[in-house]
Amino acid sequence: MGPMYLSAVLKQAGHQCRAFVLPSAGGLGALRAFAPHVVGLSAMSVERDWALKVVRSVRALLGPATRIILGGKLPTFEPDLISGGHGLDAICVGEGEAALLEYAAALERGEPAADIRNIWVLGPHGTVHRNDPRPALEELDTLPFPDRDLYNDHWLISRLRMTYVWIARGCSFDCSFCFHHAYRKIVACRRRVRLRDIDRIMEELHQLARDRPDAMVWLGADNFFSHGRWSLELLERYRQEIDLPFALATRIEQVTDERARAIAAAGRCLWVSFGLESGDEQVRREVLRRQVSDEQIRDGVANLRRHGLPVSTTNMMGFPGERLDQALRTIRFNAEIRPNVTVCSIFLPLPGTDLGEVAASGDGHSMFGYGSSPLKGGEIRHIERLHKFFFIGAHVPRTIPLLQTLARIPFPPQLGVPIFLASYFLFTKLPQMDGTLQGLTVTLGGVLDQVSKMDPGGLIQRLRERIH
Repeated sequence: MGPMYLSAVLKQAGHQCRAFVLPSAGGLGALRAFAPHVVGLSAMSVERDWALKVVRSVRALLGPATRIILGGKLPTFEPDLISGGHGLDAICVGEGEAALLEYAAALERGEPAADIRNIWVLGPHGTVHRNDPRPALEELDTLPFPDRDLYNDHWLISRLRMTYVWIARGCSFDCSFCFHHAYRKIVACRRRVRLRDIDRIMEELHQLARDRPDAMVWLGADNFFSHGRWSLELLERYRQEIDLPFALATRIEQVTDERARAIAAAGRCLWVSFGLESGDEQVRREVLRRQVSDEQIRDGVANLRRHGLPVSTTNMMGFPGERLDQALRTIRFNAEIRPNVTVCSIFLPLPGTDLGEVAASGDGHSMFGYGSSPLKGGEIRHIERLHKFFFIGAHVPRTIPLLQTLARIPFPPQLGVPIFLASYFLFTKLPQMDGTLQGLTVTLGGVLDQVSKMDPGGLIQRLRERIH
């Protein structure tokens, strides 16, 4: 969504923009044919290795005349990357829409681009011109709608049904593992949560419904119920005007019966997602700074269930100082509340965050949060192995004692991710394919009916019973 917004702003000002999937050979060839004056990348901290690899590839391909600028959370929290010899000309610290537009305009006029707020520019002999960050954009509705045509040339991306419509930016909480509290130390935010005008959101939704009638909408906000009255009004407008399935994320302790009823009334809710993060209340409160009790979580889930709403949880394991029994509680809590959709990742320490500083000895630049933990000491290797059996324990809780034992037994690390992904497919993806599986079962049943006539020994009948 970041590149879509940047492209919309630039195109509105008359610039040409295209998206390229890099560093694939096809993407690099198409990039060379396009011959851009500026190449921009947007990257999160966990995408560090990928981003720098792409920068080096683009620099080698296009030479010194093309300007390369890196934006997103990665340079915001690690701005010294610009002087690391990676091939960057500039970075953007903080939000990029206004800054990139000014940067492109200055280059187009042949003027220096060294005095643009949010932009750091690499000068002669490795000098860096560091500009102060501008305050966060308060009036989000001054932005054009994101450029949803940007990825039309990329078959896989353009055909994803889930489509984000960002309705707000920011979060009012200070969770220790999340970037928001660190971001506010760098970028001045007069309001912790910046909301879009509901009329403007509805205009975008209507446009999306016309252009993508098969879309599923993620109503993008870090916490949907940051402002209750505004959120309820948006749900009511959605109920009246939009007939697209949707999902949203919120803090579970803010889900009252009234709010759950409003979500259900809006119609076609795919799921309501919330961050459980840890099933151990002590870890949530003392390590993650999430002041929510087990009972508040149970009450919020009960409110959603009462109105027939599917529930989704996000979880993590491997926090600094976490014990194996505490990680097991995350599995047990999921087994208790039985979310319709769930996922669990390995904790990765993000630069600039308070919990990232506690775990500073680790390497938080892994892009894949389902493999090994960058931390050391304690029971982290046991927890790392337990994580691979998360879906098994969450869906078949009687296996949890066995999983606790398995977590203490070393096995080849390369088996971990396949186990995790296989159990994810078995317990999450296969149930979503229920209609397809029913059709296959009916077809298989017909075949077995015919074959069983030639099977006097009863083998086919026993196979049928096993399948059922």
